[in-house]
This record gives sequence, C-alpha cells and structure tokens, in this order.
Amino acid sequence: MGDLRRPGVAAAALLLSLLAAEGAVRLARPARGLPPPPPPRTIDPYAANPYVASLRPYLMTFLPGARYRAQRSSYTVEYAINERGFRGPEIHDRGGRRLLLVGDSIPEGHGVEFAESLAPLLSTRRGGGGPSGDDDWTVVNAAMQGGSPLLYAANLPRYLALEPDAVLLLLYENDLRDDRIGEERYFDLPRLETSSGSRLMTLARAVLAGEPETPLEADIRRNRDAPWPDVEPDPITPIIVPPEAFGPQWRASAVYLDRFADGLEARDIPLLVGVFALGPLVPRVPAAHHAHARNLEKHARAWAASRDLPFLSLYPVAENAFATLPWEEVMLPDDGHPTPRLQRRLADSLAPFVRRHLACASADEREGAPGPGQDPVGRACAAR
Repeated sequence: MGDLRRPGVAAAALLLSLLAAEGAVRLARPARGLPPPPPPRTIDPYAANPYVASLRPYLMTFLPGARYRAQRSSYTVEYAINERGFRGPEIHDRGGRRLLLVGDSIPEGHGVEFAESLAPLLSTRRGGGGPSGDDDWTVVNAAMQGGSPLLYAANLPRYLALEPDAVLLLLYENDLRDDRIGEERYFDLPRLETSSGSRLMTLARAVLAGEPETPLEADIRRNRDAPWPDVEPDPITPIIVPPEAFGPQWRASAVYLDRFADGLEARDIPLLVGVFALGPLVPRVPAAHHAHARNLEKHARAWAASRDLPFLSLYPVAENAFATLPWEEVMLPDDGHPTPRLQRRLADSLAPFVRRHLACASADEREGAPGPGQDPVGRACAAR
C-alpha cells in the first residue's frame, strides 16, 4: 500500500463513524403503519431516510415500491424497492429454485448500482451448470441496510414467505453493536398497523395476532435487561461493542441467530453462513477494532460448526484487496462501503462456496428428506 496506508486509515475511520450513524438513523424514524413512499428524490444515505420505516415486528423495512437516489461525493445510485420491501426487481413466482441472500448494507449493495451488488453478481457466476449440474437456481436479494441478527430473526416470516430453497446469510463486523442498539430501541417502536391487506401487514398479523409479546420479543427484552458492562463505546471505533461487552452481546446475538436457523431448519431449508469485515482489515487500523473482527470471525465459525452449517470467512478477500489495490478501489471514498470492484471479488469468492453447497442440497433432494438429527445441507457432502 505504501503511501496509501494513511488515506486508508482515514477512510476506515470515516467508515466507522458513518456506519454508527447508519444504524442510529435507520431506527430513529418510527412509523405507525406503512404509508405510500414519498416521491423519488436524491438523499444522503447517512441522513434520515424517508423510504425506510422503523416498526415492530420487523424492526425496519424499506417502504414497498419506493424509488430514490442515494448520493455521496463518489457516487449517485438508483434504489428501486420491490413490493416485498427489498432492493431489486419484483420477485415473481418461481421458475426454479431460489437462493435467498440475507445480510446488511454490504450485500444490499450500498453505494453501487443494484446490478453491481452481490445477488445479481452471484446469479451470473452460477452459470454453466456448475457442480450442481443445472442452471435453475436464482439468487434473490433480501438484504437490508442496518441489518443484524436481531433483524434477521424478526424478519424470518418475510423470508419464509419468499419460499427459498436455500439461504445465504452474511454477518458483518458491526452486527453486535447493531443488535445492542436494536434491543435498546425495539420496544419504543410502534407496532405495524394490520388493517391493510398488503403482504407485509398480512405477515405482521400472523406474527402479532393474539400475543401481547412474541417469543422473539421476550428474547429481546431479556437481552436488553441483562447486565451490561458499564463502559462506553470507543469514539474511534463506535460500530463495535467494547471488548468487555463482546461476550455478553455475542451470547445475546447468538439467540437471534439460533431463532433464525431454527426457523429455516423446521422447513428443511439449507443455510449457508459467511462473515465479512472491512474497516478492521485496513492496515494500521486500531488494535481494538482488529481484535473485535477476529473475535467475531472465531465465534461465528464456532456457531456455524455447532449447527453443522457450511461456513466461509471472507476476511481474506478484504486483506488481499488492501494488499494489492489502492484503498479507493476497495472502499468507496467519502463512504467506506465496498466498491464495485470489491463486490466482484466478494462474488468471485462466494460463488464456488455457494455452488458446492447448492450442489450438495440438490443431491440431498434426490436422496430424500433428511432424517432426524441430519443437517439438510451436509449429508451429500459429508465425504467431500
């Protein structure tokens, strides 16, 4: 990196502050119901987003049908939100099998056009049949800016309504801090009014009907009220929990991950897990941030192993990018999210991992439903 290291550290610091603002802004806008989206206009993605609603039971969602432009000094990109409340084209009836991509602003494609984000990139990299021997898998984006394990568990009914045949979950460096913010604010959010016939409200009725507090909400309340170390976040690394809080918050977040994985397992839907970090891997980043990222990688890997889930660390992708490219070709200037070039590298690394395990899932289908105690992904790949 040479003389580019110092600008890279500055970009990492910018990323930390912007990501901290991102989570707070997304959750700061309560909405009683789901109004029609405002007319299209250009917004700063780190200011209050009028096209995002914060509410229970989903924590937050895009307003279905929204259209807007996100702009910083280094980009202007179009956002088109489909009727299911996710970025991307309308999700039509299935013509084949469906891989659902779940994650935060990284897989959502913050700062890049949708065609340059992970879901369409993975779709193009699955061509030619691959090890699965067919081309009938499509990749559908269900990622949401500000996402974290709590949000993924809260939105499980929305994901299941899309009838996925497999799910790819991508965890990120700020997930634990975002979960803590979500726990602190969740019960201050209004419940979604369910008088409308929209898809989101119909699902909300099913989640909330007749229950003063759902089992997930009981988990959130218990985690929110659990003892928390009396330390403040480091202003230099505001998107991570303090080191003293890592253990308690990981245990809390693992509860949401288990609810998410349990819901998929109950439907025999294979789950693939990846973890990514960017800011902590910039050369000369603060030691606490680097240590947090490594700790997250270790715990995420152990959690996936405890459930016999396929796991891939994408940390080497960022490390290689910083070692071989100028930082501005890795992180968007004045923003810090992945550039289109880094998105392509992420897709290139994910594609063989996804391809292999979709092939395993397809083989499992041909062998029949998994037996008691069998992982729905792992049987056909056990000998590989």
